[in-house]
Amino acid sequence: MDSCTCIRLSRHTCNIRYHLIGTAVAFTLYLQGVVDIGPVKASMIASIEPVSATLFAFVWLSTPFKGIDLVGFAMILVTIFLLALPTDQVSNS
Repeated sequence: MDSCTCIRLSRHTCNIRYHLIGTAVAFTLYLQGVVDIGPVKASMIASIEPVSATLFAFVWLSTPFKGIDLVGFAMILVTIFLLALPTDQVSNS
């Protein structure tokens, strides 16, 4: 018997409650991370999220890769490296 049954909530209400709490906790931790490492580093790390999400889907869910996925990965990584360059190096190129 889970906690939702004990307090006589429907299973649907229980799922919504857990999803809202999980989302709030995740977002709070994300914001704390931004405060801890700074907004610039946090945005650089967050920009790699599509690549990591796709890799996890490939490994855990056996989702097939396509050529366009690799093109997208390359574009994301090139953008991250360009943004990481000091301003004087970008203006000289």
